[in-house]
Amino acid sequence: MNGLRLWDTCSYVRRFAEAAIERIISEDIRRRRFLLCSVVAMELYAGTRDVASKRALDVLVRHLASLDLVVSPELRDYQRVGAALRRYRLARGSIDPRAHFRDALIAVCAARRGAMVVTENVKDLERWSRWLGTPAKARVVRPGA
Repeated sequence: MNGLRLWDTCSYVRRFAEAAIERIISEDIRRRRFLLCSVVAMELYAGTRDVASKRALDVLVRHLASLDLVVSPELRDYQRVGAALRRYRLARGSIDPRAHFRDALIAVCAARRGAMVVTENVKDLERWSRWLGTPAKARVVRPGA
């Protein structure tokens, strides 16, 4: 692991509710350890409630992009995720890909950059990290761990 931490949407949203999480994220950004996945950015944009929140997110995304701290899925990532969802369905039965593809994309992006995923959703992110069969599986932890 290279010290990078990719914060999942559910943990990032806690930033607005808990001062301790906000300090951790701010420190990660300052030290260039914070990695934003474009999938998380999409979910954050979808959840903005007003123009001011959207503009604040615009500023953050531009800043992180200028530091090369934004990672986006590539074609091969989508292929890998699709294959993992298929393998999971064949091994475990029915699955709704729409409920899982974002977590799987986040896991594969984190693994590609050697980042740890910080999430409240440890179980799902660990599952997709395993099923993706990535050589360097993403380490998944809860905020504050």
